[in-house]
Amino acid sequence: MSVLRSTVPIRDRVAAGAVWLDEHGPADWDARIDLDSLDIGNGYYCILGQVYGHYTTAPFEARDPHSFLSVDRGFNGHAFDMPALHEAWRTLILDRR
Repeated sequence: MSVLRSTVPIRDRVAAGAVWLDEHGPADWDARIDLDSLDIGNGYYCILGQVYGHYTTAPFEARDPHSFLSVDRGFNGHAFDMPALHEAWRTLILDRR
């Protein structure tokens, strides 16, 4: 995954990702997430992977590797951020359910 480090707080990044998915993803995107297998660093088990089949098959505007779009939406991040991103997504999805 990315080596980009964002200055945006992780909670805000995940909130932005949820807004993007609410606007552009399938209506039931949050129900598609299996929290037991959630792994932000794995292309199949990350948020976009679970919604679109794999990180690389998600819409380009969600995962553009040449910008901070993916990172600032909490879909990707530096290795140091992965545990916190995992927990932030898990919390957001549990709160929505």
